[in-house]
Amino acid sequence: MAVLSSVAIVASTCACNHEARVVLADVDGQVVYASDLEKSAAKALSEERERLYQLQKQKLEEYVNAVLLTREAKKNGVSVDTLFGSGSALQNHVHHGG
Repeated sequence: MAVLSSVAIVASTCACNHEARVVLADVDGQVVYASDLEKSAAKALSEERERLYQLQKQKLEEYVNAVLLTREAKKNGVSVDTLFGSGSALQNHVHHGG
C-alpha cells in the first residue's frame, strides 16, 4: 500500500511516443496516466459518465422549462404561480408548443 506522502497527484502531459498523455499521479516515480485509469476502471467510469449526462440533461430540461414558463407568464401578464394554477395556459404551452 502506498503511503500518502509518496503519492503526488498531478495534472500534466507528457509527450511520449509523439502522443500527449495526461499524468494523473506519480507514486514513488511510477507515473499513472489517465489511460491507465481508463483501462482499469472503464466500466465504472462509463456508468458514472452516463449518470452525469442524464443529470445534466434533466437539469437542462428543467432550466429550459422554467425559462419557457417565465416567458409565458410574462406574455400573459401573470406570475408563474398563477400560470401553474390556471392550468389551461400551461397545458396549451406544454401540449401545443406555446
